[in-house]
Amino acid sequence: MRQFRRVYDLEVNVVDQNKLIEAINSHGDDILTISSILHGLVMQLKKAQGNAGLDEALGHALEMAHSYNANGITKPNLERIKAVFEQPKSI
Repeated sequence: MRQFRRVYDLEVNVVDQNKLIEAINSHGDDILTISSILHGLVMQLKKAQGNAGLDEALGHALEMAHSYNANGITKPNLERIKAVFEQPKSI
């Protein structure tokens, strides 16, 4: 009976692990899609409004980031947000 339980536990672990991998891959696709859209918007913003537009947009993004629960499990990465708007200035 002990061996059966061990095999069952391994099968359940494999199923759970496969579901986890599927979820991560699905979210990975979403992240890449959103990143591509964001890049296009930021580059168009720079073209249309220059660095002043990027600075204004950064302010709005940081305002939104600060509105999320600071004690939550997930939090916006403020340094990455800043980098999104600063990087195009050097292009």
